[in-house]
Amino acid sequence: MGKVSCSVCGRIHERNYICNAKKQRQLDKSKRDRERLDSKIYSTSRWRKLRNNVIEDYNNIDLFAYYIESRVEVAQTVHHIIEVMENIDLAYDTDNLIPLSNYTHRRIVHKLYKTKCKNYIVMMLNDMLDDWNKGNKELGSYKERYNKIVKEFE
Repeated sequence: MGKVSCSVCGRIHERNYICNAKKQRQLDKSKRDRERLDSKIYSTSRWRKLRNNVIEDYNNIDLFAYYIESRVEVAQTVHHIIEVMENIDLAYDTDNLIPLSNYTHRRIVHKLYKTKCKNYIVMMLNDMLDDWNKGNKELGSYKERYNKIVKEFE
């Protein structure tokens, strides 16, 4: 088996070896994650019930995939449009929650939230919720708007 340089301690180790410095870093990160305010919310029964209700209310549909990609995708997660760390008061507000598939949540929405177009994406997600609740359920109706936003900030 080959040897590699450790990204934490800088020493040379066997490829699958985890040195003490790396173990400590993983423990520290795990502790930090547990202490985050949003982690405390996600572990409550109130959140789990609300999450299930939101997914049910939208028929288990990932609204991002529905409105932008013209696909019906199963929603497994609920995303805070305004993130918990930005505004704790909206943590349990159903008007701030949108059902998404795990893929959409991780690979698309959170990547977009790290760009300059975040505010436009937030507005678009809110508009999707409004349209769905008003009965405007035209498949792919946000594709053009989304492409315009992303292109503008490339």
